This record gives sequence, structure tokens and C-alpha cells, in this order.
Amino acid sequence: MHNPDTYPNHHRSESSDCTPAVYRLGSSSCVPQHPESPGAVRSGMEAALSALERVGFDEIGGVPYLAVTVSSVGSFLASEAKVSEGSAIAYLIAPPLESVYALDAALKSADVKLCKLYAPPTETNFGGGLLSGTQSACDSARDAFARAVAEVARQPK
Repeated sequence: MHNPDTYPNHHRSESSDCTPAVYRLGSSSCVPQHPESPGAVRSGMEAALSALERVGFDEIGGVPYLAVTVSSVGSFLASEAKVSEGSAIAYLIAPPLESVYALDAALKSADVKLCKLYAPPTETNFGGGLLSGTQSACDSARDAFARAVAEVARQPK
């Protein structure tokens, strides 16, 4: 493990910028600025692995779902959602019935726009979408999506 004092601007931050469900992908607090140094590369890999450990499907009543706010998208998600790099998005995925119901709830809950629809059935038999808006609007949509998935899980008939 590298010494953070050697590369003071390249250590992984434990600040709220990289907390679960809200990520600043590509920000200096999660990704090193100078990846050419071995310590910076190691630090970047540690930050990426840490983020991967926090991002994952949640489960309510046996129903898995993914509801994440990305506060600052990089080039790949920006291209997928057709938004500018640095924009906030809500990344929402669930089983087919739950995804359609929960996306509807998410869209009605906040001032967000549906940028990409993953209409079921998909290759994974899940559905969902990418919503854009302010970070707080994406947070509200994400929370509404999770609540709607939970509602369907509690009353599956």
C-alpha cells in the first residue's frame, strides 16, 4: 500500500463525496489526477474497488433492485443518457413489473426527465432507466423508485 503523504492529492477520500448511493465519478476525491505514478494508479484502483463494494443491488421482500444517484457522470453514462458530462442522473433497475411501476413513481415524484429506458424484457429480464435532473431531484426520484419497488414487493398480487 502506498504512503498517502507521498501523493497527498491522490489518496481515497472518506468524505461524503463518495458515500453509498451518491457518487462523484471522476472527481478528484475518488479518482487520482495523475494516473502515471504507481502510487496514484494503486490509489485509483483502491477507490474503484471501494466504490464497487458499495454499489450493488438492494433487496426488498426478495425483489432485487438498483437505485443509485450519480451526482456527476463521466463520458460513458453521459453518452448513454445523452446528457452533458458532470450532470446528475438516477440509475434505476428492477424486475420487469416493478421497474415499470417504480419508474412511473420516480418520474412523478420529482422534476426529472427519462433519458434512457431499459424496457423489459431485456437481456437480464430487468427493466429501468436513466433519469436526469438536479442532484436533489435525482435523489428524490431514486427514493421514490425504491419505495415503489418495496410497495410492489409487499403486495405482489
